[in-house]
Amino acid sequence: MATLAAGVGIAGTWWAIHPPQQIPAQSAAAPFTPAWTAQRDRDARAQVAGRRAAARSGATALSAAAHRVLEGSRGQVVDEQVRVDLAAAVAHLRQSVAGGGPDDWSFWSSSVVVAVKQVVSSKEAWQQAEAERVAAEQAAAERAAAEQAAAEQAAAARAAEQAAAERGSGKAPRSADRPSAGAEAPPAAPARPVEQAPSTERFIRPGRVSWDSGSPGTVTVSVTTGGVTGPVVVTIAGSSITVGVGSGTFSGTLTGLPAGSHTWTASVDGLVATSTATVP
Repeated sequence: MATLAAGVGIAGTWWAIHPPQQIPAQSAAAPFTPAWTAQRDRDARAQVAGRRAAARSGATALSAAAHRVLEGSRGQVVDEQVRVDLAAAVAHLRQSVAGGGPDDWSFWSSSVVVAVKQVVSSKEAWQQAEAERVAAEQAAAERAAAEQAAAEQAAAARAAEQAAAERGSGKAPRSADRPSAGAEAPPAAPARPVEQAPSTERFIRPGRVSWDSGSPGTVTVSVTTGGVTGPVVVTIAGSSITVGVGSGTFSGTLTGLPAGSHTWTASVDGLVATSTATVP
């Protein structure tokens, strides 16, 4: 590319395009004639046209090559300004090729060559920085993996030591150390008692009878009732006491009773139940 630009620069100079004409020496036998002069002028114009065409072709090729460099460096330069400068130089070179002269071609060709070198240098710096970044990330990932593996090995060693210590002391291994097919189920919540609808049954039932041999004439009786609201009365050998009111289980003690076996009654709200009691 630089060689191409140099060629364009050389071809773009005035003397490269308009060299001093070498006029053939005339002999006495071949004096200047109109035909000779016309041929000389045609040859000179042809040489100039050829050099201009070569310079134009070189500038066009340089513009295309610079454009490829510009596209190939997209997002891959350290300083984006160098791409902006190259794009501007390429645009001016194309304009000069379309309507300018050799001097313009030479100037903008040189500008494009300088801008291309700057883009290439910036891209090389970016590639170097990118390679260093990738290497640093890879090294960091390898260090993290090594640290993770070391931590897992240390945890496994501690768990093995703990299990060995617990086995030596006769303790069962902790649940965290025991292999299991799955997580243990949480303890079941206590069942809520089923609320019973209030009973409409009315009843009275005599309960147990107890006495103390050290207290003659004294007994203690119990009564269970349901569906009632009145006082619960117990009567033994003509003696009566109220042991409770309404529904529930009640007990009461009667004293001063005659010794022997007696029939006793419990009554509430018109209900009556009987049983026997032995008074010491």
